[in-house]
Parts: sequence; structure tokens; C-alpha cells
Amino acid sequence: MAPDFEHHADLLAVRLGGLDATVFAGSLAGATSPARVFSAVVGAELAAPADAAGTVPLEPGYEHVLFAAFGAAAADGIELRPGSLLYLPPGRGSVAVNASAGARLFLLGGEPLGETLLMWWNFVGRTPDDITTAAHDWSTGQRFGTVTGYHGAPLAAPPLDPVRLARKAR
Repeated sequence: MAPDFEHHADLLAVRLGGLDATVFAGSLAGATSPARVFSAVVGAELAAPADAAGTVPLEPGYEHVLFAAFGAAAADGIELRPGSLLYLPPGRGSVAVNASAGARLFLLGGEPLGETLLMWWNFVGRTPDDITTAAHDWSTGQRFGTVTGYHGAPLAAPPLDPVRLARKAR
């Protein structure tokens, strides 16, 4: 399909124990985002307005990650600090989250792809060469089109680390 951009100022939120969950893609706990998606996914921001605990329902057929953006939290007793990511494999129906006041986490999930993929910034590929080509194409204005509705210069991709990419490809 042609490149497109949607902005949704009002997203649905649900309360999960003491956590506020804002659903920005797919569905979670009965709330469905208005954003168009083209595969079965879920994306939600989990915020703790005060020290909080809650049980986050998971789609058992999905694989999920929890990414800690701000503050301290734990998922099923595993500590999460800003910048850490916890992988939750398929088969789980929920995860218990405890978070300190002001903590923000992101839940992302979807159907397993069934193959090894690499991700670097906004680029996804099967090999380090795929990522290198995508980074080159982005920096030279090829292949990715123009993002409409955004004012300003395109963001620069972070520098590639070939050693780290090769390690992820194994």
C-alpha cells in the first residue's frame, strides 16, 4: 500500500489494577485502538500514576515484549529499568506488573513470524546486509517515501554497529 500517516489524539485507556493502559495499536483488555493495523498486534503504554500493581492480560498466541521507558518496575518478579526489554514467549495469558510512581512501560506483541529477523532502529531485515541497505536507503531518501503530516527534516538513523548486527543474526 502507499505510505500513509494517521494521528489519533484520543486513544482508549483501561485500568489494570493500579496501572493505566493506553492502547495505541490492536486491542487489550476490551479496549481497541482506532489506529489501522494490517496484522494481529497489540501496543499499549502502561503508566503508574502512583506505586502500583496490576495484571496485564496477554493474547496466548502472541509473543510479547515489555519495554521500560521511565522509572522502576518488575514483571513477574523480573526487574525492569529504563532501556530494558523483557521478552514474553507465546503461551502466556497474563503478566503481573509492579511499578513505582511515574513508571512507564510499553507492551508490544503479535503473532510470531516463524523466522529469525533483525531490527535496527526502524529497520527490519533477515540479514545484516538487509539492515545496512535499509539504513543507506533511508539516509539517501530512497525507498521509504515521504512522511506526510510531519514538519521538519527526517530523523537520522543511528550509526550501524556491524559486529552487533552480525551477533544478532546468529
